[in-house]
Amino acid sequence: MQGLFGGFSRVGVIHIDSSKTPYSSQYKESDWNSVQCQIGCLDFENRDNKVIEHERYVVAFFGYALGLVDDELNTMEEYVVENSSDLIELISDRGEKALLCLNGSFIAAIFDKASQELRIYNDRFGIYPLFYTTKEDGSFYFAQDALLLKQVMQFDPDYIGISEYLSFDYCLEDRTLFKNVSYILPAQKIVVGMDGIYKETYWELPRCHGIKTKSKKEYLKELNTLYRDAIMKRKSSVANIIGLSGGFDSRLILAVLDGKNVFSYNHGSRGSGDVVGARALADVYATNHHYLDFADVDYNKIAKEIVIRTGGQMHHEEFYQLASAYEKRKIADAIEIAGIGGDAVSGQKSNFTGLVPIMSAKMTPKRKVRQRKRILHDITRGRQPAYDSKYYGPIISSSWDKVKEDYNKAVDEAEKGFTFGNYSMRLKMRSIERRITMPSMAVTDQILPVRLPIYDYRIINFFNSIPQTYRFGQRLYIRLIQDYYPKAASCPHSETGKAIKESHCVMTDFVTIKNFIRGKIGLNKTRYTNIFHFADEAMLNNPSINDIVANQPPVDSGIFNLDEYGSVDGLIDKAKTGDNSAIKLLKNIIQFSLLNESFYDGKLSLYYKP
Repeated sequence: MQGLFGGFSRVGVIHIDSSKTPYSSQYKESDWNSVQCQIGCLDFENRDNKVIEHERYVVAFFGYALGLVDDELNTMEEYVVENSSDLIELISDRGEKALLCLNGSFIAAIFDKASQELRIYNDRFGIYPLFYTTKEDGSFYFAQDALLLKQVMQFDPDYIGISEYLSFDYCLEDRTLFKNVSYILPAQKIVVGMDGIYKETYWELPRCHGIKTKSKKEYLKELNTLYRDAIMKRKSSVANIIGLSGGFDSRLILAVLDGKNVFSYNHGSRGSGDVVGARALADVYATNHHYLDFADVDYNKIAKEIVIRTGGQMHHEEFYQLASAYEKRKIADAIEIAGIGGDAVSGQKSNFTGLVPIMSAKMTPKRKVRQRKRILHDITRGRQPAYDSKYYGPIISSSWDKVKEDYNKAVDEAEKGFTFGNYSMRLKMRSIERRITMPSMAVTDQILPVRLPIYDYRIINFFNSIPQTYRFGQRLYIRLIQDYYPKAASCPHSETGKAIKESHCVMTDFVTIKNFIRGKIGLNKTRYTNIFHFADEAMLNNPSINDIVANQPPVDSGIFNLDEYGSVDGLIDKAKTGDNSAIKLLKNIIQFSLLNESFYDGKLSLYYKP
């Protein structure tokens, strides 16, 4: 359980009870015109966080933000916001508008006594999830732990959301797997008051037209300054932990932190590119390195915990998060500075914005439509597409038109930012970062701070403004490592097994283009990055896997069509033979079996009878 929760009611009734929630702090106000506002905040161990009441404001904060950027003068004042006390100090000094410029990952809830408004802010990248719902009487409820909302509403399945999840591994825009429950979007502000609910997006990627071109040397120097500044401002003087891989991003962070008491760890199949690359980097930089072997991971024990912690929207490949957290617990007073995995916004963003020609503003409307269809086809290829009756019943198949409508709406909204990078930001943050980084942060926030230097919007702005030729294939990013950090460049990369050079972008272009959305936005990455085979092995070998899946009779409104396998037991037997199709279907059934138990109280019909 994590983060903030609460509500706003014009009828004077607030229902969320956190009496069983550890470390919770709550505020309730009901003195004005029957308006009642509730804000709750979890006070995790060593975080010293609680709801703070001020002369005008009541605030709660969850996350970490550093500095206040003045976009007009491009200067930064040193504000560190780690808890509600820091936030009160900031808005007392600079006003509430300062929140719109914070650089970091956070969710903030503010009740303004003067205007009788509850205002909720999400950071520019939307790293932390937050669920919210409204009731017919105008009451508004929010929680970072979706299960808390069960106190005020019944969770009914949203079959459009389920269809999107089964097709893309996540739900588009603010849709979730539940009816009447929405996600707060990146850079979104929600205002709840006597006049109703108002939502706005307060930041988009800036336009890059008309910016003066610099030399490659100047760009490299600027990128190095930005990146070093972002990392050094977030490091710990005691101990820094890096989730190390054989990719570009974690090796650059490691290179910048050279000699700064670094602990590193990695996970994956022995002999894989990531494991070999991480080990080589750890040797070159003499870190205290840990390899996490998942042979002993108890799949049954941690399955339900992952689903509950992540609101039911996280992929089962990410079970390694708990094991990683247990490993990091051993390191006292440490900061996880790189995050889990190698997908860093700064490096991958150069890939995203480098693909502007795929959907550029110069395209004719007809060509844009054709390209969208092609991309939509690509991102469902290799998955079990929602319209395939071989795996799904009609309740899902009938949702496919709405899924395509949501997809096109998401593209339309993103393109308003004038760059395709905006599209990637909005969708990528809903998948990789929320699907991979968030579970780790949810776990590790209880045992050590997590600081992500790569979530720095100045770096995003930088990549958005450089010439096209330097963005494509991460060319400038790779050159930065090659020229400024030769020790890091000398170690083998996970894809090629060779030292990295700028020409590496040529070798990986086929991956970048072919799997642009399907791969780089965190949809199905095929076996290219599916290195967490222990989850597959657990399903193949765990004798009690039958206990994980729901035992239900098939009905005509079920989701999964098991006709090919006869029964769940038949599907499990087929999966044990190594059949990839059966394994994929079984993963989905396990996910929704746990969701069914945790959120739907067993009412979700899983199995379809033709």
